[in-house]
Amino acid sequence: MYVVNYRGYTVLNDYGSLTGARDSGGVIIDETWFTLFVTQKLIDYPYTTDVTAPPAGGSVLKCPSGLEDFNSGTYLDKTKPDSRTSSDGAKGYLQVSNLFDPGRAVFCWYGINGTSGSEKYIPSRRWPADGTTVTTSPGTTKMSEIRKSSETVFLFDGVSFNVQTRPNRLNARHSKYTITNLLYFDGHAESQPTKSLPGGDGVATTNDFTLANLQDARYNQIKWRLDQ
Repeated sequence: MYVVNYRGYTVLNDYGSLTGARDSGGVIIDETWFTLFVTQKLIDYPYTTDVTAPPAGGSVLKCPSGLEDFNSGTYLDKTKPDSRTSSDGAKGYLQVSNLFDPGRAVFCWYGINGTSGSEKYIPSRRWPADGTTVTTSPGTTKMSEIRKSSETVFLFDGVSFNVQTRPNRLNARHSKYTITNLLYFDGHAESQPTKSLPGGDGVATTNDFTLANLQDARYNQIKWRLDQ
C-alpha cells in the first residue's frame, strides 16, 4: 500500500532531522519506517503519547518472542547488541513521531534492512542521508529497483537498521534462540535457522556482510543488498 500511495517508492528507513540536529546517538530521527506506517494509517496501532510503556493490545509491530523491555541501548551504545542471542536484540524500541503526528509514541520489535547513509545498494535509506542536506541527498529506492523482491530482506527479527555495519542487530529469538524470522519485499515471511545466516548464531562481524561474503553460495539465496 505504501508503494501505491507514494508513486512506487518503498518506505524510507527513516527521516533524519531536517535541521541536522544530533544527540549522543548521532542524527536525531524525526520519523522511522514504523511511525510512517502508523501515522499514514497503513497499519492499525493504538494511539498513545505515553513513552514509558507500550500500549495495551496487540500490534503487528510486537514480536511474540520479543522482550517486554523496550529501552534497548542500541541507539546510544553502538556496542549493543553484542551477539545474535543478546537480550538487547530482542527488546523493542521507541520512536516518537515528530513530523506527521507529533508526540505520538510507537514501539516496534523489528529491524529494517536499511541504512542511515547514501549507499544505493541498501534497499531502504534515510532521507536526507547522513552527511547530506535536503538539497543534496540522493533519492530513495523505488520498488522497481528491487529486482529480486522475493529474495531481498525487508524486515527482520532484531532492532534498528545498519545491520551491514552493526550485524548483531539481527536477533535469534525463536525456538530457544536458534531461529530468525525474515520478511521479504514481496510480502512473504520465512523462518530461517540463525546459524545459516551471514554471521551465524554467535558474534557476527562486519566482514559477514561484505559483498564477497554475501555472494558466497552459503548465503546468496537471501539478498541483503541490491547488487547481490
